[in-house]
Amino acid sequence: MSAEKLIQEIKNDSQQEIDKINKETEKKLKEIQKEAEKKAEQIAQKTFDQAKKQIENKNRIKTSKARHDSQREIMKIKEQIIDEAFQKAIEKLKELKSQEYQEIINKIITKTIKNLGKNPKITVSRKEDEEIARKHNLKIKGRTQSIGGVILQSEDNKITMNYTFEAILKREKENIRIQIGNLLFS
Repeated sequence: MSAEKLIQEIKNDSQQEIDKINKETEKKLKEIQKEAEKKAEQIAQKTFDQAKKQIENKNRIKTSKARHDSQREIMKIKEQIIDEAFQKAIEKLKELKSQEYQEIINKIITKTIKNLGKNPKITVSRKEDEEIARKHNLKIKGRTQSIGGVILQSEDNKITMNYTFEAILKREKENIRIQIGNLLFS
């Protein structure tokens, strides 16, 4: 074989080897590129999922806060309505007609003096109370500032029973609140 043919054959073999290496390199590059794209897609998806979870959590927190704030506002309004009901009850008690008022106070005194023993004393809040006290032969101890009702005390001052309207409302406030709440908001 001539030198020229040999050189040509070596060139051809070399070119084939170069082409083969180029194809393998290109193939490897494509594989690396696909792998990089796949990893980039996974990272992007993971980042997206994390961002989505953060947004959902923030939305849940905002929704929960809004729900809590609205519940608090509703409770505040309900409390105002209940307080108004108490004020109206106090106004009604102030405006009780003399006859009706005397019946209530008479019942209170009749029930209470049995528990106080002999010679209980009474502190009155209205003029009508003095008349009722005289009917029950009670010693009037004095006057109290109240919209109505009386304070009864045993002769030895060991037992005091406050039946002024304000004291009764204060003692029964929680039960009354529950009843008003049930009536208004059930």
